[in-house]
Amino acid sequence: MNRLKDISPSDILDIAFNTEERAYLEKLAESSRLRDCKLCIRYLEASLRIQRNRKFVLTIADRLVLNNKVRHEALGIFQQFLDKYPEKIWPFVLKYGSHASRHVRESLATMVLEELMARYHDRYFPEVKRIVLSGDGRFLDILVRCWPFGQPLKKWHQTVRLIKRAGGDMSRIYVSKKYPLPV
Repeated sequence: MNRLKDISPSDILDIAFNTEERAYLEKLAESSRLRDCKLCIRYLEASLRIQRNRKFVLTIADRLVLNNKVRHEALGIFQQFLDKYPEKIWPFVLKYGSHASRHVRESLATMVLEELMARYHDRYFPEVKRIVLSGDGRFLDILVRCWPFGQPLKKWHQTVRLIKRAGGDMSRIYVSKKYPLPV
């Protein structure tokens, strides 16, 4: 029984999706109609607090990242996981950080990697450094696009030095009075 057809996303309280509901959401996600994709996103967002739905929610959000009509909303779901489950989001950063589409990478940089680095710099910087210094120019490109908001200046300078060392475009680095370039 698909209970989702009878309730709006805002009315989801404690619904762990059953097989029919998952199939319905997959169908919405795969639809060419923007209205369907947005409805799917709204159901996913509303169900995030239900632990049994989380893996499925991430799977569907992952599919929607490549849909340019709802990419930001899908990445917004990833953002909502960052507070408690950054390790669940890191694989998606790796997957899309080197994606061929510049638009996908830009969205990932400003919506997910930027926040991940602000909150968990010490945990993920070594891996970011390894990837960038291995010569992954696309991943370097997304790192350059990140702004330092929420990062201590010392950690931001560490990131800027890495970008410079790897040959990143220094003209794109965010600079302000609060976040000057390192000397």
